[in-house]
Amino acid sequence: MCLHRSAAPFPKLSLLSACWLISQSPSSSAANIVFASDTEAKWGEGILATHNLPRLRAGLNSFQWNDALAGVARDWLQSNTMSYRCDTSTIVHSSKKFRTEHPVSPFYYLGETAVSKELPVQPEPWDAVQLAQQAVGRWGDPMVQNISYGRWGSACTVDKVRVATAEPEQRLGTALAVAEGFFQSLWAETREVGCEAAFCGVNANQTYGNESWKTFLLVCEYGPGGNVIGELPFSPTTASILGLTSSPCDGPLSDSEWLHWERWDSEHYPLPAGHAATSTASDFHGSICATLLIILIACHKELQDFS
Repeated sequence: MCLHRSAAPFPKLSLLSACWLISQSPSSSAANIVFASDTEAKWGEGILATHNLPRLRAGLNSFQWNDALAGVARDWLQSNTMSYRCDTSTIVHSSKKFRTEHPVSPFYYLGETAVSKELPVQPEPWDAVQLAQQAVGRWGDPMVQNISYGRWGSACTVDKVRVATAEPEQRLGTALAVAEGFFQSLWAETREVGCEAAFCGVNANQTYGNESWKTFLLVCEYGPGGNVIGELPFSPTTASILGLTSSPCDGPLSDSEWLHWERWDSEHYPLPAGHAATSTASDFHGSICATLLIILIACHKELQDFS
């Protein structure tokens, strides 16, 4: 696993970018907040390793850590919108506009996962790395039994996900929200991740010890972003490795999808030397060439017989 860190967390900002950041900064009424990266020496290493464990098992490329993406996550956590979530122990996603227009984002489109946890009373200090690893760890193997392979946004991919509401219009959105971490953390085309977490809010029930935080918030940004409506998260081969059915639940692969994932598989799942593929694009084109050759030989023979 690799940590990719630039010499400085953020590139030099223009006056326009600086004004953008000021407009997004928290007001004086924002809740008291402590960031994990400020207190945890191995914050990036710990959460990156947890992200990469299920990816390595599935044969996917490991994520690299990106400080700029972690900075985007931090800016969202300390925004006015998020500061009021500390007292309710809830979280909301940033808008697509926030991510695409952020001046330090190295990608046009960022995927995002966001989770919150209301902290029970305890005398010992909370471990931000451990809490983040517990959250991210639930997205891999534990979630796969509730997922079907298919395109992001399709109802059949999350039919088995348990949610509190039975209303059809609300169920799909709720189920996708539960499963978003699984799909984004295993999205084949995503290469980099950056996360920030924070403790905030005051636990009014705390009557002993020094630990008084009420809420733990975690936001991760991914680039290039996954969870794109109508796109497959990974190849049928990866689906098989994960124990999923390799045929998408929402319909067979289109020609373009087939060619894309065949090419992707050949780069990421190379066959041992001396073993030929059984259903690759090269086989397909080879069979066409062989058929054309047979037709040409037959035509040539007919012409000779005719003459």
